[in-house]
This record gives sequence, structure tokens and C-alpha cells, in this order.
Amino acid sequence: MRPVIIIIKITIQGVQDIEKRELSGSISIKSMKKVGKALDMKFVYGFVSNHHSLEKFIELKARELAEKMVVKKSNAITENIVMSADEVQQEIEDIAREIRREIPKSLWD
Repeated sequence: MRPVIIIIKITIQGVQDIEKRELSGSISIKSMKKVGKALDMKFVYGFVSNHHSLEKFIELKARELAEKMVVKKSNAITENIVMSADEVQQEIEDIAREIRREIPKSLWD
């Protein structure tokens, strides 16, 4: 395999400026694309979940929404119906499962 030589038409000051703007979060996507082009690379960006996976995040959000729905439902009931802690948890799990299956728009509110 032959070594690859890349010539970048940018000054040392330009590189330092890019590094500073990157660290401060003020560099533009346009600038990053220019750097990528100079390196004969494609600049890509995205999001990485803090919850190890998107599925875990959806699980968490679905449970939070289900809990809110069960609380709201229990506050709306005017009858003297008492649910055990196990019944409440089962209700939350059932609703959360349905939310994960359907992934409604309200999940992201």
C-alpha cells in the first residue's frame, strides 16, 4: 500500500481558529464541510443517546408518559375506586407497552 499525501490549503492560523470554534461550539456545519472536503472526506453529524440506545430512551419516555396518564386518570375518577400498588404498576406497564408499540407524537412532548 502506498502512503497517501494530502495537501490542505489552510493556514496554521486557520486550523487554530477552527479548533477554537469547535471547542466553543460556534463552528458552523458549512465550515466543517469545507474541512472535510479539504481532507477528501465527507462530514457527518448526528445524535447519540444518553441512554445507551434509542430503545432504552423510548422505554423511559413511554413509562414517564404512562405514569402521567395513570395519575391523570386516577384524579379524574370520581368514584371511590381504590387500586392496589400492584394494580397501578400493572396499569402503567400496560399503557407504557402500548405507547412503545405505537410511539405517538405525544411521547416527544
